[in-house]
Amino acid sequence: MVTSLLKSIGTDKAGERVGLSEEYSLSNLIGRILYIFILLVTFISALDKLNIAAISEPTTQMLTTIVDAIPGVIGAALVLIVSYAIAKLVSKLAEELLAGVGFDSVPEKLGLTWSAATGPSKFVGYLVLLAIMLLSATSAAELLGSAFLVDALGVFIAFFWQVVLAVLIFAIGLYFANLARNTIMKTGANQANFVGRVAQVAIIVFAASMSLRTVGLANDVINLAFGLTLGGLVLAAALAFGLGGREVAGRELDRFVEQMHKEG
Repeated sequence: MVTSLLKSIGTDKAGERVGLSEEYSLSNLIGRILYIFILLVTFISALDKLNIAAISEPTTQMLTTIVDAIPGVIGAALVLIVSYAIAKLVSKLAEELLAGVGFDSVPEKLGLTWSAATGPSKFVGYLVLLAIMLLSATSAAELLGSAFLVDALGVFIAFFWQVVLAVLIFAIGLYFANLARNTIMKTGANQANFVGRVAQVAIIVFAASMSLRTVGLANDVINLAFGLTLGGLVLAAALAFGLGGREVAGRELDRFVEQMHKEG
């Protein structure tokens, strides 16, 4: 009766909007939950009439626990369903807004090649959907009364925001690294290409270290990697200068030796 009533008032259309199929429609889902609830209550009453304590007491206690948990499960399910519908709407709006302001061209401006089939704006839309669902999952876990799930989701949400912040920091670092290289290249000075490349790599390494520190990786590991990278750049510059200027240095040394012979 409940299933037929819900179908007649158009409940299944609302279920289709949140991703439920026709086979597992919202009206059928609610009808099955109500069926199980009534069956459990009837079963508990039947066990009480047996007056066999060894069977009825543990079974009744177990079924009572299940019945007591049903309102929380229904409430959690409703929270997730409503949150998913809102999350899809918000993520779609965010995706269209970002696509309208030219967000899909950001990787190209940062010097990156975006080869994924999903565009940057659509990817951000997925992140918005995930963020909203994580927050709603925390509320659903609170309705279920599970402290473990609440704590686990809290840790995961904190790590999620750390990763988002780290990616944002690295993206800003890439922007300033390309900006510094292009600015140095436009000066037209000697070795502008080399100096610009060194400045670009140094800024990228610095941004990468800040991103890793934001995620919470060990500071000693980051400092060691940064020091090794910087030392490698200095060594490469020294070798490049030494190998490139060895002919000049040889001529100067020959001139110095010849002058010493003349004075002697």
